[in-house]
Parts: sequence; C-alpha cells; structure tokens
Amino acid sequence: MLSVDGKGIVMRPGHLREATLKAAERATRTFRTRLAIGEQGHRKRMATLAAVYDGDLAVRRAHDVSAPPGGRSTARIPRPGPRAQAKWLTGSVEHDPEYVIDAAFDQAQAPDPQHRMCWEVQTTAPATNST
Repeated sequence: MLSVDGKGIVMRPGHLREATLKAAERATRTFRTRLAIGEQGHRKRMATLAAVYDGDLAVRRAHDVSAPPGGRSTARIPRPGPRAQAKWLTGSVEHDPEYVIDAAFDQAQAPDPQHRMCWEVQTTAPATNST
C-alpha cells in the first residue's frame, strides 16, 4: 500500500523559494494582519508526506465502514479493518513532491521488484507540471 498527501504550509520569508519570494515582494497587501478575499499570500511551500506499508486484505461489509441510517445496533459487530505492517514513512518540505513520491515507489519496489503482490496507491497530492 502506498499513500501520498500534500499540504501547503506557511513559511518565513527567508525560507521561500526564489519565485515565491519575488511574488510576495511584488504583492500589495490590503490588510496588515490578514489576507483580503481572493488575495494570494505567496508565502507557502508544499509539504509532502508518503507512507508505504503491507497489509492483509480485510473483507468488510458496507455497514462495517459507515454507520447505517438510524445508527448501529449491537446485533451486528463491525468487522475489523486492515492493520498496517512493515510501515515506512517519509516527508519533506525541502524537496518537491516528485522526489517524495519517487522515494515511496523505490521503497515499495525493493521487496517486490517483479510486482507480484497486489499494489494499492492512494494519493491526495495535487497534480504537478513536470517536463
């Protein structure tokens, strides 16, 4: 199982990348303490987190995952979800999301170079323009 997520975090001006710093310097601020509606902050960098782990398949029914209308009853006991094993985590604010994603795939391929196991990839990181 591979999972990747990204989040923009506010940085101090001295730690912004060159293009973002220039945009922040050019921007005119409407308010002193907060941003106006539609105003771009030009002060964030993308933090990317990745996890690679093994897990057994967990056969569950719909009501095991979400509560049915009217709430749960004690008649049906929810089946347990999957448990993560051999977990590997990484994250970076310094490197681009592509670097973190490549590291996660490298980590996943190490024990399974022929892709004989069933792989599942989950990502919520934004799409990036790569050439």
